[in-house]
Amino acid sequence: MQQLLTAYCKYYNFRHERTGHVFQSRFKAILCDRHAYLLELLRYIHLNPVRAGIIERPEQWPYSGHRELLAKRSDSLVDRRFLLSLFHPQEDAALRLYLEFISAGAGGGRRPDYYPSSGRLMPADEARPVPSGEDQQSMPDLHDELLPRMSAQELGQEFARNAGISTSILTCVGRKRRLAALKRSFAKLALGRGIRACEIAAYLHCSSAAISQWLDKETAEETRSIT
Repeated sequence: MQQLLTAYCKYYNFRHERTGHVFQSRFKAILCDRHAYLLELLRYIHLNPVRAGIIERPEQWPYSGHRELLAKRSDSLVDRRFLLSLFHPQEDAALRLYLEFISAGAGGGRRPDYYPSSGRLMPADEARPVPSGEDQQSMPDLHDELLPRMSAQELGQEFARNAGISTSILTCVGRKRRLAALKRSFAKLALGRGIRACEIAAYLHCSSAAISQWLDKETAEETRSIT
């Protein structure tokens, strides 16, 4: 970051015939460890040029991943599948909810509640999961704005209906590959919708450790597919 910002500062000052600092203080990094925060970052980035008055709609801006989320591209660098799965397991429904979510934030701005260190810069080596304790209880969850709160059972019924299976298949005990893949997809969706791992485990009749192993396996498979 230091090399990048220093090079840009020199270029900017030379081009505009000026001297002095272009950026103030150190680079700030806040750990993004919650799906709710990830979604807010996604909306913030894609609406930046709209809020700045450069364009009217985010799809007019060519320098973000918004347009890549709207249409599949073979050369895309954006993981559409993961981001859209945070909204809905079915792509059409996920795209509709994503667009509604982006549109709902068009008149908004900075969310101070996502910056518990407001008032000072947080250097990268101080980045930590935030917030915690009482602050975390009072922190708004984007899923409350985005989608109605569901229990694991309610989400399981919706998931099974969209997958064309019965809920008994999703919740049965077994080690078949297709069953494991279904359970893994449901666990990922449920976690993204704010359902606790222990509730997901109870619904799927498995342990919380099994859910962690499924998600680790999926992450490893996605990494191999990229490399």
